[in-house]
Amino acid sequence: MERQAGRESGEHPATLWAVLDEAVLHRVIGSPAVMRQQCAHLVQAGEQPNVTVQFLPFSLGAHPGLYGPFVILTFPRPTAPLVWLENPNQLRVPGVRE
Repeated sequence: MERQAGRESGEHPATLWAVLDEAVLHRVIGSPAVMRQQCAHLVQAGEQPNVTVQFLPFSLGAHPGLYGPFVILTFPRPTAPLVWLENPNQLRVPGVRE
């Protein structure tokens, strides 16, 4: 928790852009009270200037994120951004927009 707090604030806080599937709002884990606390935490986190929380609606259909998590890492120039894939098989998935 201390490490997380240090990265979220301070002189040079890390930037976090989380894109979550709409299913996370519907799948009850724990109890309704736990879900309320989790949703409140997401709202609170999204109010930070260095945090963006977005939800992909079910209506979007198939998208590359369905096949596993990924992280886009950005670095100071001239280093190009890097995409880290949890599952290397998600590089090319038939029928999914790239």
